[in-house]
Amino acid sequence: MERAPSVAWQDVAVSRAGPSLSILMAVYNERTTVERAIEDALSAELPVEQRELIVVDDGSTDGTRELLARHTWPAEVKVVLHDSNLGKGTAIRTALGHATGDLAAPLPVQFPITGTYEQLATYVVFASFLFYALSAGAVIRLRRTRPQLARPYRTWGYPVTPLVFIGFALWLVVNTVVEAPRDAAVGAGIVLAGVPAYVFWHRRQGRTQGYGGGGPS
Repeated sequence: MERAPSVAWQDVAVSRAGPSLSILMAVYNERTTVERAIEDALSAELPVEQRELIVVDDGSTDGTRELLARHTWPAEVKVVLHDSNLGKGTAIRTALGHATGDLAAPLPVQFPITGTYEQLATYVVFASFLFYALSAGAVIRLRRTRPQLARPYRTWGYPVTPLVFIGFALWLVVNTVVEAPRDAAVGAGIVLAGVPAYVFWHRRQGRTQGYGGGGPS
């Protein structure tokens, strides 16, 4: 059992032996559901070679903390305890600080009764890695279009590192589409559901700011 240390973001590297996934699970007062959630996370069919599960209890007061502490979990489960409730975001960052997988994805403890863990995991992985690929592509694009920008951190192995990561992320997305087209469609639908909100706020900002961004036009 481990106490949560100071959190540091870890670099992501692609393993030659195949991708491994760190599942990040933040829990708070989930005594009745956490064991099933852990079981489902370990048994879910995911497009990775290996997985680990980092469970962070965020100061639970209903017995979840004690349950996690006394239970003998499989080797791939790591339990971390917060002494007080610090919020879900902090708990996820703590879990990420303990992650050793090539990839990491947060997943909730509670799931809709109409869906399976595999489906929910597919939704998250599909959408996440689509945007991971776009983010890595943005690094390359900005290097070319905005070379004058200050860059306090320079990507190691550029441009090979981001290109390898983009290739793997796209492979994972395409594999999801081929192996689970329905779940991939739902994941894409969830992403597209945010487009109207983006358009609304973008237009609203355009009406309230001038071209210089300093006030009404």
